[in-house]
Amino acid sequence: MAEPPDTERASALYQKGREAIDGKDLHSAISLLQQSAQLAPHFKTFELLGEGLLDVGRPAEAVTALTASVEIGNKPFRALYLLACAFNACGDKERAVENLHRAIEANPEYKTARSLLESLTDDSK
Repeated sequence: MAEPPDTERASALYQKGREAIDGKDLHSAISLLQQSAQLAPHFKTFELLGEGLLDVGRPAEAVTALTASVEIGNKPFRALYLLACAFNACGDKERAVENLHRAIEANPEYKTARSLLESLTDDSK
């Protein structure tokens, strides 16, 4: 039988990860958020982890974290946008566009997603 999630420890690690992000220490933030996600998976933890991985140039790993965020989140429009960015960084424009459409469907007022979608689907590029 699996052990119950250690939500208190996971929350503390998540908070330290956020502080590391605020302090621009992305490598520490990634490590802390990975530990938090292992203890108690949470959509926001995976979202921040994916964003950090994307920021340090590890888009393939970001895809995995952001996919997890989308799957367990209830309003994943930001995670979908970040997932599109990760796919785009991996050279998969088709999946990037698909996830941007999903982000805009979840939040029609999401201007950042609309802007990226327009840049990716502009036929002149």
